Amino acid sequence: MIDRQPYRMDTRWPLCFFSYSHVDERLRDQLEIHLAQLKRDGLIEAWHDRRILAGSNLDDSINEQLQAADIVLLLVSPDFINSDYCYSREMALALERQARKEAHVLAVILRACDWTSSPLGKLLAFPTDARAVTSWPNQDEAFTDVAKAIRKVVNSLASKNAVAATTIRPAPVASAAAPAGASAVPAPEPLPRSSNLRLKKEFSDLDRDVFIKDSFDFMARFFEGSLQELEARHLISKVGLSELTRANLRPASTKAGRPSRNALSPSARSGGRLAESRTPTKSRLTRTATTKR
Repeated sequence: MIDRQPYRMDTRWPLCFFSYSHVDERLRDQLEIHLAQLKRDGLIEAWHDRRILAGSNLDDSINEQLQAADIVLLLVSPDFINSDYCYSREMALALERQARKEAHVLAVILRACDWTSSPLGKLLAFPTDARAVTSWPNQDEAFTDVAKAIRKVVNSLASKNAVAATTIRPAPVASAAAPAGASAVPAPEPLPRSSNLRLKKEFSDLDRDVFIKDSFDFMARFFEGSLQELEARHLISKVGLSELTRANLRPASTKAGRPSRNALSPSARSGGRLAESRTPTKSRLTRTATTKR
């Protein structure tokens, strides 16, 4: 049984598995050459059965790498469809893993054949318009088109991994044993906040529409989590804040239904003093009458 290359354990590059007929080995080699820039960029690691070490079990080695692959390339041709091993084992397992969302399967049409009525007919085939590589006037252009499609898938995987890394996973909390017959209530998933948010830098064309929807959902959850955190940190609730506002706007105290002097405006207080100075008091009238006598 063969293991992955040692350096893959550290770099964690997506594994690209080639499923093909040995009759198409020359075309497979040409495709792998066009994936060289993806390898140099550290984005993928290619694997096919020619990398099985001598003495290793063939079926076990292929099955192990196919189960671990992130991307599976089905190199379609008449010989691929005619091969029971390629069609019934490798392709069937690859499509099962894609149905479980464990891998991305790409159909690459190498040579013209009747493949549209097979399970491959549900896949978006490459090169563009599912035109067979051998029917292109320049095969390098066809393989370049396939390489660009694979790059988009790799960028899509990187984008999804970046979004998944922002999900908060709460630490397990020890709790008392639940009473017999009581059903366990799952704890709600924590919402993202500014202290644990990371934004990805770029989006691929392949997952653009899906990512836009997921981004808006994520932003809604982010703002909801931030508002909940702010409400928990501040001591003044909505009710307390309204009571404090009414207390600040309450008028000054009154006595016997008459506003106090402090509650009167400066103009009202000055007007009152002027009125008092102009109104003669009893003592003032008495002194005036005595003087006239």
